[in-house]
Amino acid sequence: MISATAGISSGLLYYYFKSKDELFTSLVQEAMFEMEVAIRSIYELPGTPIQKLRALTTEILDESGAPYFMLVHQARTSDGVPEQVKQLLEQYSMNTYIEALLTG
Repeated sequence: MISATAGISSGLLYYYFKSKDELFTSLVQEAMFEMEVAIRSIYELPGTPIQKLRALTTEILDESGAPYFMLVHQARTSDGVPEQVKQLLEQYSMNTYIEALLTG
């Protein structure tokens, strides 16, 4: 289903990713990185702190940003995620993002 949705062959998918767990881990890792970039970029935005938080919230809910945040939320709230994803979730805990907001 994944390869069909992506419009590629299953063989090509498995050429780059050895398993669905590896693909999922890669997607979660990319999503967490993009979330951190988005949060850190808030300091470059013009406006008051409230306006900056509104802009960040809009980005989170925007079509381009929502899948990243939804994927990480799914990883955080699901049972049976791969061990590497659990390690990423520990490394990028919610405190990581809060700290990024507080320190810039």
